[in-house]
Amino acid sequence: MEKLISEEMTIIFSCLRAVAEGPFIHDRSIHSRLGVYRETLYNIVEQWPEIDDSILDLDMYLAINNSMNEVCNGIRFSHADWEAWFHVDRDVVRKVFKKWKRLQDFKTDNGP
Repeated sequence: MEKLISEEMTIIFSCLRAVAEGPFIHDRSIHSRLGVYRETLYNIVEQWPEIDDSILDLDMYLAINNSMNEVCNGIRFSHADWEAWFHVDRDVVRKVFKKWKRLQDFKTDNGP
């Protein structure tokens, strides 16, 4: 089965950090936009890279999926903000998001 490489995992981590630690989503709206609280994002960031996304964990799935979705489609980053949080173009983040999502869909369809 296809797996994420280290660089792709770093991109996912950057998305989580930007959403959890950045000023982009207000505390009042984070749960409605991501389905998890900021504290959950902090916990996942603190555990990185020891997280195991091969286990079907709803909070982790929502945190990663919705953070990446916000970075790709929701948050409007200035050029300076993007450069501060990411070291790749937005198109690369989108490709990693699609690959991660495809791998998650495969797990759901075929079991752990």
